[in-house]
Amino acid sequence: MKKSLLVLLSVWGLSVFAQKDSTQLKKVYTDYNEALKTPEMVYQLDLSNMKGDSLNADFSKFKNLFHLSLNNDHIKHIPTSIWKLNNLTVLELSGEDFETLPPEMKELKKLETVFLNLDKNMNLERSVDVLATLPKLKALHLEGDGITQLPSNIGKLKHLERLYLNDNNLKEVPKEIQGMKKLQYVDLKNNQIPASQMTQPHKTFGVRLNF
Repeated sequence: MKKSLLVLLSVWGLSVFAQKDSTQLKKVYTDYNEALKTPEMVYQLDLSNMKGDSLNADFSKFKNLFHLSLNNDHIKHIPTSIWKLNNLTVLELSGEDFETLPPEMKELKKLETVFLNLDKNMNLERSVDVLATLPKLKALHLEGDGITQLPSNIGKLKHLERLYLNDNNLKEVPKEIQGMKKLQYVDLKNNQIPASQMTQPHKTFGVRLNF
């Protein structure tokens, strides 16, 4: 009887711990100073709309961070402490003023999803060369970037599965995506692609195209 009770208490304790841990994983911190109180418990951090204030943050303190959002901060130089986030899987850098991604980004070995929407000053060709150094990059958002044509080096993103090109100025389905073996889905909503192309089958591209 005593042994059974101990087993039940043990199972209950593990269940409570798992539930608490799950809740913490879902929590999104929006205040840097608040997050600093228990940095090891911060898994998601959103410092968007700070107008450059996020530049002063030391992100290296958040060892377990897996999702970082710095949207619309209009930063010209990405904080170098971000490259020390070994567990980062999602990085949002939309609405910024930088011209290219730095080569140090290659340190983010676990990064799978990158948001680069509304980055009007970004040199896409140079940035793609940097993104190509990420071994686990699966999803790339390039929405509202004023793109008229994809750079020829987009094929270097050999692990990419999903590409979002909504709200750009493309006038045809990008031929540059041909040959990207891992690519499964391309979103092309709100471009200037004629209806005649939208109704044509795109089996030659080997991916699902969403207009």
